[in-house]
Amino acid sequence: MHTYRSLTDTEIRILEQNGCRSTDWDAVTVKDGFLPAHIKHTQFSGKIELGLFEKVFTLAGG
Repeated sequence: MHTYRSLTDTEIRILEQNGCRSTDWDAVTVKDGFLPAHIKHTQFSGKIELGLFEKVFTLAGG
């Protein structure tokens, strides 16, 4: 079973400092171990479940 929790105030502050926005931060949930520093310049809307971002991926074109 995948368990997600609400963002902490500190995580929301870090996301906002990284240029992230949400129409409703209460609709954004994360897995334990989530590191908000890995998310930048993102607009969230609707129900969002964020996992752990532990690997680096390079997409075609850079």
